[in-house]
Amino acid sequence: MITKIRYRYILLISCSTISLLSFFAYKLGKDFYAPMCVLISTIAALTAATITIKSNKHAFTDTNSLNFQKSLQDDEEYKEAISTVFKIINNRHNTPIHSYMDPRFNGSKERKHIMYVLNTWERAGNAILHGIYNEKYLYEVYKSMVLEIGLQFRTLISTVQTQRNNPDIYKNFTWLTLMWTIRRDSFESEQTKKGLVKVFEDLNRIKSGKIPNYYK
Repeated sequence: MITKIRYRYILLISCSTISLLSFFAYKLGKDFYAPMCVLISTIAALTAATITIKSNKHAFTDTNSLNFQKSLQDDEEYKEAISTVFKIINNRHNTPIHSYMDPRFNGSKERKHIMYVLNTWERAGNAILHGIYNEKYLYEVYKSMVLEIGLQFRTLISTVQTQRNNPDIYKNFTWLTLMWTIRRDSFESEQTKKGLVKVFEDLNRIKSGKIPNYYK
């Protein structure tokens, strides 16, 4: 939790507390100077430690995010798979995307590439959810691609969940899609309070293993 507090709030709380302690020490007299100085020194040390922890956390997530980006750039199978996925999206009016889970596509290149891309971003979503990757950085780099795949493959994802009788399949990817939809809409358009409440309800359903109705 401490890594989620902004720097300015940490410094504000620390400075305010030290100012109050200094004021009380002045009012209470010299007998209280020594214990107050010890307390102030402790607060200053804790503040420095907290800032160090936050800095290390940011460096950790930034490094992991850059490594993830580099791994995608170097992964020839992923590049081939993502190319196939967008060909499938462009051809969706002739061959519905969810139909690639039909038995006739068992062992097909298309099925293999779809699963490869979805599995890649399922793992990324899980890493973002647990603070391993820098979510804001990856959003800026991949938002358009992830949101397009999340939108177009929602029915296929539901089909996979039904076939395997497991609503948790691609739960992290679906969560990531919804979170990035919120982030994008908060900058590009006005979203009503009712709409935001609906999205957050959907996020809670996903956390409990239930997929929103429009993903069925």
